[in-house]
Amino acid sequence: MRHDQIERLKDVAERLADVFIDEADPSFWPEDRTERYKIKRDAAETAMLLSRTQALMECPVVGEQGPGEKSPEDKRVETAARRAEEAVKQAMDRAKKRTA
Repeated sequence: MRHDQIERLKDVAERLADVFIDEADPSFWPEDRTERYKIKRDAAETAMLLSRTQALMECPVVGEQGPGEKSPEDKRVETAARRAEEAVKQAMDRAKKRTA
């Protein structure tokens, strides 16, 4: 994502947070159960939308990565590969011990 897109998402997230705070406040819920259910459902959907917006803001910024730096995805892949190698070594050691 670009910096300008992230800034716009921050503005949207702030507005969504304001809406969620109003919708989730029980002092404003109506007495009617059906209407109250609808308001709670709307608040939950707003919270989900806010959560997804915040997750988008965590995407890497295009051009932000310096030379030689690894992206978060690359780091996760390397960590997973290292763990897999360790697991393979341990499995091979156990197999050698059984056959010895």
